[in-house]
Amino acid sequence: MAFFFLLLFALFSGACLALSILVPAGLLARRGENEIVSLGGGLVASAVAAWICVLAFTVAPVIGHVVRLAIWVLIAAGALSLVRPPLNRAVAAIGWDGLTWPVLVSFAFGFLLLVAGFAGADLTDPFAVAANRFSHPLPNDNFLPYQFAQFLLSGTVPSPMNGDWLSSDRPPLQTGFTLLWTPPLMSADMAAYYYQGLATLLQMYALIGVYLLTRALSGSWKVAALTGVVAAASPLVIVHAVFVWPKLVPAGLLCVTAALFFTGEFDVQRRRGLVGAIAGLAAALALGAHGATAFVLVAFAAAALLLHRLPHWRFSVAGLGVFAVCYLPWTFYQRFVDPPGTRLVKWHLAGRGEPDGTSISDAMRASLGEVSVLDWIYVRWLNVKAIVAQPVGHLLDKLGLAFADDPVSFAAHLRALDFFTVSYSLGVLAPMVPLGLAGLAIARLRALTAATFLALLIWAGLMFEPGNAIPHQGSLFPQLAVFAVSMVIAARISRILALIVAASQIVLALLVYFIFNAGLTG
Repeated sequence: MAFFFLLLFALFSGACLALSILVPAGLLARRGENEIVSLGGGLVASAVAAWICVLAFTVAPVIGHVVRLAIWVLIAAGALSLVRPPLNRAVAAIGWDGLTWPVLVSFAFGFLLLVAGFAGADLTDPFAVAANRFSHPLPNDNFLPYQFAQFLLSGTVPSPMNGDWLSSDRPPLQTGFTLLWTPPLMSADMAAYYYQGLATLLQMYALIGVYLLTRALSGSWKVAALTGVVAAASPLVIVHAVFVWPKLVPAGLLCVTAALFFTGEFDVQRRRGLVGAIAGLAAALALGAHGATAFVLVAFAAAALLLHRLPHWRFSVAGLGVFAVCYLPWTFYQRFVDPPGTRLVKWHLAGRGEPDGTSISDAMRASLGEVSVLDWIYVRWLNVKAIVAQPVGHLLDKLGLAFADDPVSFAAHLRALDFFTVSYSLGVLAPMVPLGLAGLAIARLRALTAATFLALLIWAGLMFEPGNAIPHQGSLFPQLAVFAVSMVIAARISRILALIVAASQIVLALLVYFIFNAGLTG
């Protein structure tokens, strides 16, 4: 019965999420915006609603409930307004299919993951099932956004909130989606199942984002769709869409910023304040979903300067202005409501993961004072090696899995390696880290390729501890960008090659994550 409710709740929450994306996307299309701006704007507007909701609940539950109701009314009113004939003429160049099918197909895949991941499981504790289904046993991080939502609903958030972790240590966008779309008066037991269904579909924002990014890069919906397939069947998405710590959502939002700034779309839109606002909001909300987004944003800024990719002042003022307005309330919460909220920053940049009263600068100064220059350089090299690893050998191991003496145990070993290694998390495209640098030779891919690999290098350079440039301690955007760049390169060589890549990714996923997964097959 619990499995039935999980799927039922996923269908309902998926419909809510789809409306929250497609209504603003349709309204933008009515204004005459193209597919990239319309669907990207819809994705961002959906996240804005969740962000406003969680900020309202941090003030007081009653304010949160009022704001939530107002958002529901606005979305319903927007949906009703879209039945008017002007929309039909305005979106004639796009077609409703161009807006709806990327969303609906992405959510359909999320639903299939729920079916495959939870069928036959003991769902007494859905969080524990999610933490063990497609990887080695994982910590309780998937529970934290839900826990924060429950505390905000009660009106009392303890400090610390979980163990010695504060509510301010992790950004709250996924908590906002939970507060916005969980029906009122739902029991705690049912709310846990509802959260799992909602959060898995929410991670599909990454698939919508990578579709948009590839669409902007290639101009072809077919190449974009194949990229979505390759991403969906990757270890990156399979694991992080079921174990729902908020990693894929910010990666999807960063794809919107990248699509508007590091593709040919930028040349068309660089003078427009509206597009700058969408790009800035996407960046701010990605940071509001996961702090590792900061590594990517630094790389975006560096790439823009190095490539002289500078927008018009309207774009810049709108983008930077909404970024500040959007994110500042959370910094206020960290500083004054549940301070200091700097634990993860000090852990990543200074290697000091235990809570203490030191500032970020003091922690970094103390840690850097303990290592020599040569040791510091060597650690950066170890971080780069951790990102690249040995992708060809790992890929060959996967291809030979069916012939292993104990394929089930070997598959479990391979899944653990996928989890801890950036290149391996790409599946069949693992060798594209670093071979994706070939994108620098192609004019339309140069800007995104530069921004992506700068993000990886900056991350490797800033992570203090050796070998810590691993997926769950960084942003997942670079992997999505590598998918996009790689599939555009493959399609330029041959559409048949792109199809072979997609088919190979599906076969590897079936072997490693489903057929030889003892957690699913018993």
